[in-house]
Amino acid sequence: MENLHFIEKRMKNREFILKHISIGIQKESEEAVIKKNSDFDGMEFYLYISCSVGVEKRIQKKITRKNLEEIRLTEIEAWKKADENLQKHTIIKNITDVLSGICGNESDSRTLCEQMDLEDNGIELSIPMYVISSDSGLWGAGAIYNKEMLERFVELHNVKKLVIIPSSIHEMILVPSPDFFDEEEWNQMVFEINRSDVSESDRLTDQVYVMEF
Repeated sequence: MENLHFIEKRMKNREFILKHISIGIQKESEEAVIKKNSDFDGMEFYLYISCSVGVEKRIQKKITRKNLEEIRLTEIEAWKKADENLQKHTIIKNITDVLSGICGNESDSRTLCEQMDLEDNGIELSIPMYVISSDSGLWGAGAIYNKEMLERFVELHNVKKLVIIPSSIHEMILVPSPDFFDEEEWNQMVFEINRSDVSESDRLTDQVYVMEF
């Protein structure tokens, strides 16, 4: 209750929202929040603010039209500022580095190690995979909105296509080697991981996507 009061009070502060606003992605919904269609079937982008409460805890609040009206901020301005913030806080890391860090931290509540038990799902770890997220690691799957970074990424890897795996609302997985891609097998992998290791509130869709550049 205290956290809710903390964030509700700050939602009326224009400077606070401009500093902390960002872009998330979730399954399509009927929520009355500021959102827009994505290029990924079954998912939508939305605006939210995220901030620290105390030393270790972070909280998130999705933004409504009322929130913007109270601080006299237009949706166009809000999306522009959210995009700017997203650009600053997007990270892409090799999945082996991410797994090493998380598996070595028993206190981490989101077990990406369990989610991406790739060999058990018939996917060899030799396939190059990368995690795209926010630098906080929370609600970071919306970083896929960062087309500028994705364009630099495909250029670096000398490819024209990316396979996008929707791991959770916190991160997505990039595979810059479409030659390995079998849509039916990968969709089945995502379906199984979603049911076994991803909480329903954190799930995105049960399918993978291909982006062309």
